Amino acid sequence: MLALLPIAALSDGLRDVLQGGAPMPWGDALVLAVWAVLGLGAAAKFFRWE
Repeated sequence: MLALLPIAALSDGLRDVLQGGAPMPWGDALVLAVWAVLGLGAAAKFFRWE
């Protein structure tokens, strides 16, 4: 469950690349992309300039 949070995906992906020289962590990038889409969708729905 905690692996699906954006901070976990970001830290795991950066750790793998910087410490181990791993290739692009696509799973972690996908988690971050899903959070970005959900965040933008929520902002578009609930934010108002009033």
